Amino acid sequence: MATSLGFPTPPDSTPIAQGAASDRALAAAVDSYLAPTAWATATLATGWTSMSTGVRYRRRAGVVYVDIYAAIKSGTSSVVATLPTGFRPSTRQFFTGTYNDGTRNIFVNTDGTVECPGAGGIAGGFSFSLG
Repeated sequence: MATSLGFPTPPDSTPIAQGAASDRALAAAVDSYLAPTAWATATLATGWTSMSTGVRYRRRAGVVYVDIYAAIKSGTSSVVATLPTGFRPSTRQFFTGTYNDGTRNIFVNTDGTVECPGAGGIAGGFSFSLG
């Protein structure tokens, strides 16, 4: 049996990658996925304003970390911000945060929208795994 990247390859199949260049490309992709990103700030949706950090996010080893500190300034939109591609969950995620004297729901949708229905504001931090 031939090998590709150290894994056995059945004789009737074509290896996914061959050679040092492919090995380096795969290693670079893995390093990029595992390497931590710097904190970035998401643009708040219309009607929301930052309390301290607004919505910030980062990724490390396939886990997205989000801090959210925002309040409704005007309007009634439940969408606080949208996370960019590469920082979005594969399934809808549910978390809780706080605001004033109560607990508030936080949803992160597969399109990256961060929602806090019925909240006058939200404060909290959470994380979720990608894919």
